[in-house]
Amino acid sequence: MFKHEIGRKLKAARENANLKQSDVAKIIGSTFQKISSFETGRTRVDLETLIRLCEIYNVDADYILSTDKKNSNNLTLKPEESNLIVKFRQLPDSVKEDITDFINMKYNKLTISFLKNK
Repeated sequence: MFKHEIGRKLKAARENANLKQSDVAKIIGSTFQKISSFETGRTRVDLETLIRLCEIYNVDADYILSTDKKNSNNLTLKPEESNLIVKFRQLPDSVKEDITDFINMKYNKLTISFLKNK
């Protein structure tokens, strides 16, 4: 399970970096099939390759390796949700505040609408 979670995070980080598996393979001197096998969890990624991928994707290895279940609230994120979180974390705080305000406003509006129609 752990290697599948690492693979999911690597795929999300690669997609967030707007790179194809073949692009990454070329950069690290490998094949797109090998990148695919890391991302699907079929193959464990070695430490040297993991560090290189984190550099290419501009993500912290702690994020890729973290398995902190106590803060997860038992949520399983879809790849596009992980992508959004990675992008969100790279934004300036002022923009994060604007986005958070917008999401809260939309959520509250939908909740009120739902309650009225009940």
